Amino acid sequence: MFFLLLCTFLTVTVTNAAPAFPELSNYNPIADSKATIISGKARFTVLTDQVIRMEYVSTANTFLNNATTAILNRNLPVPKFTQSTTNGILTIATNKISLQYTIGTSFSTTTLLATGDFGKWHFGQASPGNLLGTIKSLDLLGPTSLNCTLNKNITVHDEDLHCAFGLISRDGWSIIDDSKTYVLDADNWWSIENPNTNDMYLFAHGLDYKGALQDFVSISGKTAMPPRNTFGVWWTRWFNYNQADVKDIISEYVDHHLPLDVFVLDMDWHVKPAWGAYTWDNHLFPDPKDVMLNYMKQHKGLITLANIHDDNGVVSEEANHAAMVEMMDLPNSTGDIPFEICTNQKYAIALEDAVLLPIEKDGIDYWWIDWQQGGNHGGCKGMLQNPTIWTNKMRATDHIRRGSTKRGLVLARWGGLGSHRYQVGFSGDVSGVTWESLAYQPYFSMTATNVGYGFWSHDIVGPGGQDVDKLELYTRWLQWATYSGIFRSHDRGSSAGNCAGDFPSSTTSNTCTVVKPWNVPLKFFKANRAALQRRAALVPYTYTLARDAYDTGLGPLRPMYYEYPKLDHSYDADMHGK
Repeated sequence: MFFLLLCTFLTVTVTNAAPAFPELSNYNPIADSKATIISGKARFTVLTDQVIRMEYVSTANTFLNNATTAILNRNLPVPKFTQSTTNGILTIATNKISLQYTIGTSFSTTTLLATGDFGKWHFGQASPGNLLGTIKSLDLLGPTSLNCTLNKNITVHDEDLHCAFGLISRDGWSIIDDSKTYVLDADNWWSIENPNTNDMYLFAHGLDYKGALQDFVSISGKTAMPPRNTFGVWWTRWFNYNQADVKDIISEYVDHHLPLDVFVLDMDWHVKPAWGAYTWDNHLFPDPKDVMLNYMKQHKGLITLANIHDDNGVVSEEANHAAMVEMMDLPNSTGDIPFEICTNQKYAIALEDAVLLPIEKDGIDYWWIDWQQGGNHGGCKGMLQNPTIWTNKMRATDHIRRGSTKRGLVLARWGGLGSHRYQVGFSGDVSGVTWESLAYQPYFSMTATNVGYGFWSHDIVGPGGQDVDKLELYTRWLQWATYSGIFRSHDRGSSAGNCAGDFPSSTTSNTCTVVKPWNVPLKFFKANRAALQRRAALVPYTYTLARDAYDTGLGPLRPMYYEYPKLDHSYDADMHGK
């Protein structure tokens, strides 16, 4: 006979205090006890009619109640379900799923299975119909398979791609394997590896793809709404300019009747004791507050971001090094402070408040995290415990932690399941300014919606030059950006980096270009301007889609199969991911 057992569960820290590292909302990872069924070393939690958590542990009574980086909230209204035991088989049934487990056994293909309107599933089953998800970024990659089985051996910048399969599948079900993600303590800080032998979530929605995403954000957390201006027109460039040039660029937008909402400073804003740094280059920006705060924000109403690379830590030459030392209670003689984002809470908070906050007070609203972070940098363990998702979380939620009502925002790469909470995604430097790269971006963007990551920001670029094909490629890229999640123009360093010695002779150099919407013949400029103006006109619509993403998990770019799941042709774009 089956009994509901009372037992203790593994919880790293128990406290009623507000977490030191908050999320957008006060999520509760502990499910209502009425939703849980325990059978020896197995526990099942009925989260919704179509989502069941399935745990198996090596030692009885050690089930995990903590949040993980992927799953924050399990305290949902308890759906109606029944449980019964017949001939040693535990059956848990909602109005959508009937799950069967052979009591006293570990999970296997014969001991754990489910049936229902969605079809059939058993433990360990492959899902060839999975509609795929997303990867860390497109750095150094051309059009790439999003099938995690096919791309599992691809590494870029000494790390894997953090690939995630989609939460939806033509097979009718999908699985989140949470046993490999990292456990958070009551402060929402890195804690331990998940001790469960198995910790999985069955999503059994059939072809109700929208329902699957709705259930996902209910347990993984909401998609944050960035500020309204985020959905307008962005400027980003990497070439040599100073604060006077910044004003000139903004004037060019005004003079050409072009909208502009977000201005992003690339690497040149800071000094170079290392590739990454946190100190203004006063040769280029002698009075940062004048241009960033007074001119760009108060006079022009622009959102501002600046580019940073964190992996060098805080070197002794930094302007705010002494403040960092003091906040971390280090000896005054401390030299370079290494990057320890995952292992040292004092470092994490001091970096945000002693180093970055003073720059924000100069007029920088948000940060573009451009280091190719991942692997075991920053004291992380690598794989699904990686500094990508952690730096994203810190910068996207700093305002909440500081008690501010300011909206959060970060421009950064994908760090694994749960990254949808920290918008906006930076897909990296496009590998090649080609028609193929342009054609791939819409597919890449819409497929990411399958893991709730709906706001990829791509480099909107042009190859430079004045021949018709190159001019048209640039115009078409701008036109695609008009309907993308984020419209961010960028030249991917084509006028800097190895080209720096040739700058500014873009008209004579074969390798260096300065790509601007107005730096084209009149016919193309008119088309470029129309694309930017259309994007500005769409801001109320795209901002409404951001609210929709918060409410439902649906991104602004949605595959046709969300609306027509039974129509084979609605899946045609999927061929790029196989």
